[in-house]
Amino acid sequence: VCSILYKGIKQISVVHITTLLHQAKCECCNSFVLRYNEQTKEEIKMDKVETLLEKEYWVIDFLPRQVKKDEAGQFFAIEQYFLKDEQVKLLQEKFLRILLKLNCYYDISVCVNDEWVENPAPDALTSMTQSIGCLALIHDSLLMYGKDDLCMTVYQPDEEILDLLKQLANGEGLYVWKPQQ
Repeated sequence: VCSILYKGIKQISVVHITTLLHQAKCECCNSFVLRYNEQTKEEIKMDKVETLLEKEYWVIDFLPRQVKKDEAGQFFAIEQYFLKDEQVKLLQEKFLRILLKLNCYYDISVCVNDEWVENPAPDALTSMTQSIGCLALIHDSLLMYGKDDLCMTVYQPDEEILDLLKQLANGEGLYVWKPQQ
């Protein structure tokens, strides 16, 4: 292996072998070396988020089930009422309390400005979620809501987490249900 490779050679062509390793070719001597992929923890977590977004999901909502298109009632007027600032804030405080309580049982990673924070302090988590909502990894599940969302979406919860979420949501006067996917 060319010793210049390790001293910062300017031209290295990279061919990815797996997500964990890649092969680098030194242009001056044409030798190959295997090195660890330089993917950061943040990139690994964002890859996990992208994968989870394609999985089965549940919602934590103020309504006990999905409203069908042909149902009587005034869903859109009610939705607009709950989208008012004071109503959204009350609902998102409930989502925050669910996250805080989940953190009693599981480690959580919260994404803020493309950086992941592990087990943020309760006050820090409150600050993080007030302005933009929340994107959190818990165990092998993803929980997310935006600052104007009326529901929290939970991707790929295992049975244990789902059961706990149902109990915590119930304690906040919310419901957990699985939409048609």
